[in-house]
Amino acid sequence: MKTAISVELIPRSKESLLADAAIAAHYPEVTHLNVTDLERFPMRSVEAVRILRKKYGDRFIYVPHIRAAVPSFNTRAYSGDIALVIHGDDTTPGAGEVVSSTEYIAILSMRIRTMAGLDPYRSSLKSELAYIDEKRKAGATGFFTQPFFSYEHLLFWDSMLPPDCDIFYGVSPVTTEKSLIYWREKNNAVFPPHFSTTLSDQVAFAQKVIRFAKWKGRSAYLMPIRTPLAEYLEKVFA
Repeated sequence: MKTAISVELIPRSKESLLADAAIAAHYPEVTHLNVTDLERFPMRSVEAVRILRKKYGDRFIYVPHIRAAVPSFNTRAYSGDIALVIHGDDTTPGAGEVVSSTEYIAILSMRIRTMAGLDPYRSSLKSELAYIDEKRKAGATGFFTQPFFSYEHLLFWDSMLPPDCDIFYGVSPVTTEKSLIYWREKNNAVFPPHFSTTLSDQVAFAQKVIRFAKWKGRSAYLMPIRTPLAEYLEKVFA
């Protein structure tokens, strides 16, 4: 498979969305845009993709995040490339009928290419691999992972995954102690003892993951959540 690089965008507003997309468009290495769907912001991911497509056309492959916890996605009204089904852990209780990610993948994959999430911190290795298998059988064509913070951890997971599976390995720069605590407490992320929060080390790690993805025929998924996008991408693709 040809290596792709996706950048995650958060649609806080139309103006900020287009500004971030303009930054990403500057780098030919960026082939995909992942668009989150966070309940605290008024813009939904599918609406954001329509705005991006109107501005950038086929410059990117657009990947809206679709929350299984709020199954209101209208596949007939969406003419995009891919949808990424996530559970939607920020959804307000009672906001909608809850279905499993696997059930929703089965629904969406009948109409459009559907990707799924892979979380190396969610449960045991055996359970997550079984969950991956369930999602593939339901129709998922590939996976976007939660970010890795250790190259050795990424290598281990890569050895566990089928070689024919389309994988986007997640990378998210962690440059503050607050951010490190967030990933540990919110997502049960594991950090190596030698982990460094300097931006230069975070950039070097992203570059290493991209090189590995190219070597293995996988892809990379950059998530600069709290790091200025322009500065991060300029350094990663320097």
